[in-house]
Amino acid sequence: MIILNLLGTLFYYFTFGMFMILYTPVCFLVWIVTTPFDKLRRINHKMNSLVGFLMMFLNPFWRTKIHGLENVDRNETYVITPNHLSLTDICILASTGLDLKWISKKEISYIPTLGWMMLMGKDILLDRKDPKSQFSMMRKSEYYLNEGVSIAIFPEGTRSVSGELGKFRDGAALLAKKTNRKVLPVCNYGNNHAMPKKGFIWNKKVEMNMYFLPPIFPSEYKTKELSNLIKDSIQKKTDELNSLK
Repeated sequence: MIILNLLGTLFYYFTFGMFMILYTPVCFLVWIVTTPFDKLRRINHKMNSLVGFLMMFLNPFWRTKIHGLENVDRNETYVITPNHLSLTDICILASTGLDLKWISKKEISYIPTLGWMMLMGKDILLDRKDPKSQFSMMRKSEYYLNEGVSIAIFPEGTRSVSGELGKFRDGAALLAKKTNRKVLPVCNYGNNHAMPKKGFIWNKKVEMNMYFLPPIFPSEYKTKELSNLIKDSIQKKTDELNSLK
């Protein structure tokens, strides 16, 4: 069984890798053609979202459910704050088609095809060791939010190994406060069993869930209070789901 799972995993990586190799030049061509009129790279973002959709829904090992879309007004702009369990968190959120930019570590840009597509989509890449990069990240995020594009940021900064929430940083709360944009907490649940921080073999079928929680108005809280409230709302939903097991 382990050998079959390994072969299945390798086959999936191979076929999806071939798709990415063929798809990336198409994205590059679109990037060139749309440069004069699509300064926010919305078209390239939609193409990137298609990749997330295909990666999630064509994998026979994965079953994905998205809940709480009634809490999302697609005409509004949010600071979206998911907890981070797996690389699939990005793919599931992308598959919703929300107009957003990701804040991600700059090392992502070094990954062939995936990193290039994020650059073409104008996602925000952060050098955690450079204070100037953090300032630039905040400035770019404010710009996008003011232009009507949501920002997605993992407050934990990295994937959880245990599945439990890590320490939440205040960057997302500060950004929401500065731009007066609602925070949209997102609870990922079960995703840590697919593409976790350590390991890559899918040895069983995994059910992943993404819950969009009620938005939070930043003006009612101080920055630290807002950051704690974001974490508490995700923790509350996680505890609720754990109790149903």
